[in-house]
Amino acid sequence: MENFIAIYAVVFLVCGGFKFSFGQPCKPDCNPPDCSCPRFSYPMDRQEIPQMVYFGFDDAVNVVMSSLYDKIFTADRKNPNGCKIKMTLFVSHEYTDYKRVKQFYDQGHEIAVHSVTHSAIDTEEILRDEAGRQKENIVRLAGVPAEKITGWRSPFLKPAGDAQPVVLKELGYEYDISFTYSRTQRALPKPWPFTMQNGWPYQCGVPPCPTRAQVENFWAVPVVSVMDHKDQYPCSYIDGCVVRAGNEDEAYEYLMENFMAYYNTTRTPFGLNMHAAWFYTRYNLKAMMRFVDEIAKLDDVYVVTVQQMLDWMRNPTPMSNIHRLQSWQCPEATGPTRPAMQPIVVGEPQTSKPRFTEPESNPPLTSHIQWSPFIPLDWKTDRKIEPMTPMPLVVVNSGTRASGGNINNRQSPSIVTTERTTTTTTKPTTASQTTTTMPTTTTTAPTTAMPTTTTTTVATTTTRATTTTTMATTTTNAPSTTTTAPTTTTNAPTTTTTKPTTTSTTPTTQRTTATTTTVTAVNPIEVHLQTISHQSQSWHIVDNSDHITDIVRLGISVENAMPWWKSNLDTSKIDNQGTKCLQDLNCHLPNCFCQGNSIPNNLKPADTPQMVYVTIDGSVNTALFHRYRDFMIGKKNPNGCRVKGTIFVSMEGTRYNLLRELHLIGAELAMRGIHQHHFETTEHLEKELQEQIKVFEFLKLNASGWKTPELKSLGNEQFRLLTKYGIKYDSTLHENIPRVGTPKHWPYTLDYSYKGDCLVPECPTGKFPGLWEIPSIAFNDYRKMFPCTYIDGCMFNPPTSKNTEDFLWDNFQHNYKSNRAPFGVHLRQVWFSHPEYTENLKGLNKFIEKLVELKDVYLVSAKDVITWMENPTALKDISKTVPWDCE
Repeated sequence: MENFIAIYAVVFLVCGGFKFSFGQPCKPDCNPPDCSCPRFSYPMDRQEIPQMVYFGFDDAVNVVMSSLYDKIFTADRKNPNGCKIKMTLFVSHEYTDYKRVKQFYDQGHEIAVHSVTHSAIDTEEILRDEAGRQKENIVRLAGVPAEKITGWRSPFLKPAGDAQPVVLKELGYEYDISFTYSRTQRALPKPWPFTMQNGWPYQCGVPPCPTRAQVENFWAVPVVSVMDHKDQYPCSYIDGCVVRAGNEDEAYEYLMENFMAYYNTTRTPFGLNMHAAWFYTRYNLKAMMRFVDEIAKLDDVYVVTVQQMLDWMRNPTPMSNIHRLQSWQCPEATGPTRPAMQPIVVGEPQTSKPRFTEPESNPPLTSHIQWSPFIPLDWKTDRKIEPMTPMPLVVVNSGTRASGGNINNRQSPSIVTTERTTTTTTKPTTASQTTTTMPTTTTTAPTTAMPTTTTTTVATTTTRATTTTTMATTTTNAPSTTTTAPTTTTNAPTTTTTKPTTTSTTPTTQRTTATTTTVTAVNPIEVHLQTISHQSQSWHIVDNSDHITDIVRLGISVENAMPWWKSNLDTSKIDNQGTKCLQDLNCHLPNCFCQGNSIPNNLKPADTPQMVYVTIDGSVNTALFHRYRDFMIGKKNPNGCRVKGTIFVSMEGTRYNLLRELHLIGAELAMRGIHQHHFETTEHLEKELQEQIKVFEFLKLNASGWKTPELKSLGNEQFRLLTKYGIKYDSTLHENIPRVGTPKHWPYTLDYSYKGDCLVPECPTGKFPGLWEIPSIAFNDYRKMFPCTYIDGCMFNPPTSKNTEDFLWDNFQHNYKSNRAPFGVHLRQVWFSHPEYTENLKGLNKFIEKLVELKDVYLVSAKDVITWMENPTALKDISKTVPWDCE
């Protein structure tokens, strides 16, 4: 399946110099130890760069987490210099046992800060309080010296903008590891840590980023995304992937393949940013221990703390002199590391000394995103470094390390390789390269050498009608010892589209960003029939584009909304500027409802139907159709109407005949855009919204709802567009689990703007009369430990059908026993993707069957929720025609 996640790039000067977002180049005199420029490769022979690996664990330190850390960071797991491997703990206050923090510090691990309250920190004042108080807590309660606490990570990786590096440096911090950098393929470049004398230069993953901050000698350590075990979607945290490994082999390969993407290219420090809860799944813990043991067999790999990694950045020390880097030494080491051996290079004369390289070809383009190549720069001259060929395979004898002394007498794997060939349309020549490949099996019997791993090559070719991109496919036969390496072959496209390379500048932030480019076609409907749906269809659509009107207004018109001054109540004391929403004073149903947890028309909970709406996001394919039908067909609500749900449709990969089938069996079809990824520009959003409206109109389907992929709103601009195109409701805004005893919010209109906490920026601040918001409210996972917006995206996936049923029922009860706010059950189709989730689907079906037995519960669509709120109807008055007409 092709990956249409957008790829974003930093912008460079024509002359090749690195250009920051507000126009300041990295100065030529920016040198270690106090200054380091942003870069994607390091000006040192790759074989002389130690591959640094650092673990960064977030949240509380308690007896459970400690026992998991102790299984990995044991005394016998050591680095090549004989010192024990180490980790960094980013500690939050609540539930932390500070005695255990002290124990880990005494063992040589780094202790860093992750806030007091573990809440969103988006202002300078909150940041100063949280970062200052938690540092004091660690000093006072764990006895860690203040000068040893130098690192900070923001909860939810949400920074506080330009003030963040300034405040942290004032508080004595030396680095921040909060800013995310997302990649869409393992092979794409990885940024190195750098000092923030010119702010954050990359695409801002979680706003607001410190793009204009200028702080000398303060380090930013990017949280670089890893790719899931299928190399489909990026994950900021190791434990945060949508597509999760289903067994130990998959989890091991997931870790190893991400590591090798660093080790075989630029040797950028490899960060495993994660929560220890990932190890609650036993095979994940086994996979991690196996991974650590495998990389320990390489003499140029060091598992260090973040601070130790930055010590190397301040004093870049080649492998041949690594014993001189004092912060990496330890009392328990048996002696100095021997000088590195000259490796035997396969495929080149031994006189050739290979250097690091950037990936050979540019990533694929989409119809909406431009790409600028990444340019490596020398830290001293700020000049472009020409790409080199990748480091060839290093073959050593069994029993010695790959590039140095074997202090701990550990075995090195024997490796047999074949060439990996890459061909692109932009570069007609064929480049061959060899890479070091880690073994994918474990030894089951005592032996003196690891089993031989054979790597072969499998070519996979995919051609699309309107694109020149082919995605690589990796096939792994676990637990066999044969692994197929990916080969990317891009065929000439059937249609050639020229993408202009223009840029636009936003004056308010002075950041240069890539503009949106689109494919020009005479018949947009025909283009979608060819390029969006990738599955065979049993029917065809005739070109009727000449008869299609431009845009269909699908929702209620704003002009028809009842103005507040028509109220019969005394409004003399009402805020005439409209900054406060007061129900029945300046806001009246059916066109306006204030944000809050009050039941419409002040109905009592016992008189209020508990509405449950099931939503499914993504492409409409056979799996979705059958699952929806299994859940809904044959089930009735108390008024005799059939139960129904809502599909937020992404057109990419959708089968149009199934859209009609879903409509016929009662499903609401709402919109989510063409592709599966979020939008970075208003132009991109508007283009996809227009195209999807036209496709729906052509298919004679109405859609009144919208949800932005990944729940990433574009703020006021998004809601302006939804109003412009007549969308009745949005379901993008995300809300966390309410505090104990606090009812959940009902849906509301945005007549008086959004007043809640903005968990996933940007949220709207303007007023959008008549536009409804159905917020996506988080669940408690089945262990009641972590929130999850999608029931198939929790940190802890329920292992059995009973666990799944109870998980859903417990969350449902919070609504049912309080204010009966509509209860949303949101899915992303993860449970549809693999037989492993069969138990979850059984549990979901049991939950739905349990609901339909209740006489005051109605399974309805999201649109039906709004219909009821426009005409609040007591339970005793609900019929087949009021408020929902199902005759």
